Amino acid sequence: MNAGRHTPSFNTSERIVRSLLAAALIAAVIWSLTGNASPEVIVSRFW
Repeated sequence: MNAGRHTPSFNTSERIVRSLLAAALIAAVIWSLTGNASPEVIVSRFW
């Protein structure tokens, strides 16, 4: 597990970047599906 010292931090940062990209992609799909609605409308749909 402790073979590489630099890999854990790199993997976590890469996971964060990938999760942010995935969230941005999902947000873009929702944004297009809602017909470019205001953020308040999108938030109110989930909450």
